[in-house]
Amino acid sequence: MLTASFLIFAIIASYMVMLWRFAKGWKRLPSAVGSPRPVQVTVIVPARNEEANIRACLADLLRQDYPQAFFRVVMVDDGSEDGTAAIAEELAALHPNLTMVRATGAGKKQALRQAIDATGSELIATVDADCRISPTWLSAMVAAQQQNGAGMVLGPVVLTPAPTLFQRIQRMEFLAIMGITGGSAAMGHPVMANGANLLFERAAFMDAGGYSGSSNPSGDDVFLMLKMKGRETGEGGRGVRESANESQRDGSSPSASDGGGVGRGVIFVKDPSALVSTAPMPTFRDFWQQRKRWLSKKGGYTDMHVKATAIVTYLANVGALMALVLAPSVFPSTAADLLISALLLKTVADLLFIRRVARDLMPSCGIWEIVPAELFILIYTSLLGLVGNVREYRWKGRAVRIED
Repeated sequence: MLTASFLIFAIIASYMVMLWRFAKGWKRLPSAVGSPRPVQVTVIVPARNEEANIRACLADLLRQDYPQAFFRVVMVDDGSEDGTAAIAEELAALHPNLTMVRATGAGKKQALRQAIDATGSELIATVDADCRISPTWLSAMVAAQQQNGAGMVLGPVVLTPAPTLFQRIQRMEFLAIMGITGGSAAMGHPVMANGANLLFERAAFMDAGGYSGSSNPSGDDVFLMLKMKGRETGEGGRGVRESANESQRDGSSPSASDGGGVGRGVIFVKDPSALVSTAPMPTFRDFWQQRKRWLSKKGGYTDMHVKATAIVTYLANVGALMALVLAPSVFPSTAADLLISALLLKTVADLLFIRRVARDLMPSCGIWEIVPAELFILIYTSLLGLVGNVREYRWKGRAVRIED
């Protein structure tokens, strides 16, 4: 038991070192951006069955402080079975810079690709239809891209205040996800991205081969980010060096450019003016399906930094759960002391990391919620790991199966 306790302690110590490095990266990120030089931007909103949210989302986008003549909003309806399309058409009739189109294929990637193929804008931004967007969002994202010459800009996403403990736990976990996203990007090795808040150069998108290289209908954000990262580093962004034929099969035209003049690199914007918010999952069933959808992408990851982050995080959660279960059975002993110390150290490390991110993005995050949040995350993460390579899940009322 003492050997097992030492092993658990070592795993959690490795996790703490990883968080410390991400926290250092997060601290290095600038907390504000300047004003942008107006360029043409197309904001794409893929939507399916978002009748309850689409009006507010589009209204937020139409109120952006970015010069109206330099951006347009395209809402792509992905086979909605409710009033989503009708609401978008109603708003489009009133606002000349809003267009509603119906996706000719099924799935978020198809919807995004259709809109990208139809625009010649220099920059492309994406948000999810269930999000609320700050009026300064687009200006901040464009300014960050121009100041850094980046091919892709990752923006912050937080969960809105919620009445239940379960939803507040999700808020805390999401802050940790943002911290890892921003911290890893600052280190030059981004491991996460969120399609609810992205901006990228159209030329860089085409140069990287678009969304080709994965049959997974999800992953429009992470897989594309890794390909953009691979263009900069020459490392393992999935599908970075793919053939023109593969790109054409995916529907993304291969770029004739040799990369000259195309922005490189992936950056994260810590500025709260670039913030996008969305609601937490209302039920555990919805939450579980969301996490299964996220897990379904793991088979497509080849990037060593993504894999290492996922493995260390998973082992730390499993180790902490084992410490929680085993410590009472061997108490009092040196093994119990190690297990309890490991559990406490992980909890404190998570709390400090989350609070570091919350101070920049969402100061209202409470400290006391860390204990139930830690317990919930240990259990659900360990259980989710047992699911294995997810091939099927349900999302937005649609059954999704990942083909080989």
